[in-house]
Amino acid sequence: MSILSLIKNHEENLNQMIRDKAEYHKHLDEAGDSWQELIITGISQEQKDLVEKIERASLCIGSVTSEVCYQKGFKDAVKLIIESLVS
Repeated sequence: MSILSLIKNHEENLNQMIRDKAEYHKHLDEAGDSWQELIITGISQEQKDLVEKIERASLCIGSVTSEVCYQKGFKDAVKLIIESLVS
Protein backbone atom coordinates (compact mmCIF):
# COMPACT_ATOMS: atom_id res chain seq x y z
CA MET A 1 0.00 0.00 0.00
CA SER A 2 1.41 3.41 -0.94
CA ILE A 3 1.77 6.32 1.46
CA LEU A 4 -0.84 8.25 -0.55
CA SER A 5 -3.31 5.41 -0.09
CA LEU A 6 -2.60 5.36 3.64
CA ILE A 7 -3.19 9.11 3.90
CA LYS A 8 -6.41 8.90 1.85
CA ASN A 9 -7.71 6.00 3.97
CA HIS A 10 -6.77 7.84 7.16
CA GLU A 11 -8.70 10.96 6.08
CA GLU A 12 -11.73 8.90 5.04
CA ASN A 13 -11.68 6.97 8.33
CA LEU A 14 -11.27 10.16 10.34
CA ASN A 15 -14.14 11.89 8.56
CA GLN A 16 -16.36 8.86 9.14
CA MET A 17 -15.41 8.75 12.82
CA ILE A 18 -16.41 12.40 13.17
CA ARG A 19 -19.73 11.85 11.37
CA ASP A 20 -20.45 8.86 13.63
CA LYS A 21 -20.12 10.92 16.83
CA ALA A 22 -23.47 11.85 18.35
CA GLU A 23 -21.87 14.91 19.93
CA TYR A 24 -20.91 16.20 16.46
CA HIS A 25 -24.53 16.02 15.33
CA LYS A 26 -25.74 17.61 18.57
CA HIS A 27 -23.55 20.66 17.97
CA LEU A 28 -24.38 20.75 14.27
CA ASP A 29 -28.10 20.77 15.07
CA GLU A 30 -27.57 23.42 17.74
CA ALA A 31 -25.79 25.67 15.24
CA GLY A 32 -28.59 25.20 12.70
CA ASP A 33 -31.26 25.97 15.30
CA SER A 34 -29.38 29.09 16.37
CA TRP A 35 -29.17 30.30 12.79
CA GLN A 36 -32.91 29.78 12.42
CA GLU A 37 -33.52 31.85 15.56
CA LEU A 38 -31.39 34.65 14.12
CA ILE A 39 -33.23 34.55 10.80
CA ILE A 40 -36.59 34.76 12.59
CA THR A 41 -35.43 37.90 14.43
CA GLY A 42 -35.01 39.62 11.09
CA ILE A 43 -31.23 39.81 11.10
CA SER A 44 -29.85 41.85 8.19
CA GLN A 45 -27.50 40.45 5.56
CA GLU A 46 -24.71 42.63 6.97
CA GLN A 47 -25.29 41.13 10.43
CA LYS A 48 -25.37 37.59 8.98
CA ASP A 49 -22.06 38.24 7.25
CA LEU A 50 -20.53 39.50 10.50
CA VAL A 51 -21.73 36.44 12.45
CA GLU A 52 -20.33 34.16 9.73
CA LYS A 53 -17.00 36.01 9.88
CA ILE A 54 -16.87 35.53 13.66
CA GLU A 55 -17.82 31.87 13.26
CA ARG A 56 -15.04 31.27 10.69
CA ALA A 57 -12.48 32.95 12.93
CA SER A 58 -13.60 30.86 15.92
CA LEU A 59 -13.36 27.66 13.89
CA CYS A 60 -9.84 28.60 12.76
CA ILE A 61 -8.82 29.23 16.37
CA GLY A 62 -10.13 25.79 17.33
CA SER A 63 -8.37 24.21 14.37
CA VAL A 64 -5.01 25.80 15.21
CA THR A 65 -5.40 24.77 18.86
CA SER A 66 -6.20 21.18 17.87
CA GLU A 67 -3.24 21.05 15.50
CA VAL A 68 -0.80 22.30 18.14
CA CYS A 69 -2.16 19.83 20.73
CA TYR A 70 -1.93 16.95 18.24
CA GLN A 71 1.67 17.84 17.36
CA LYS A 72 2.63 18.12 21.03
CA GLY A 73 1.03 14.76 21.82
CA PHE A 74 2.77 13.13 18.87
CA LYS A 75 6.16 14.53 19.90
CA ASP A 76 5.60 13.39 23.49
CA ALA A 77 4.67 9.89 22.28
CA VAL A 78 7.81 9.66 20.14
CA LYS A 79 9.94 10.78 23.11
CA LEU A 80 8.34 8.11 25.32
CA ILE A 81 8.91 5.42 22.73
CA ILE A 82 12.54 6.43 22.28
CA GLU A 83 13.11 6.56 26.04
CA SER A 84 11.56 3.12 26.50
CA LEU A 85 13.77 1.66 23.74
CA VAL A 86 16.94 3.26 25.13
CA SER A 87 16.30 2.32 28.75
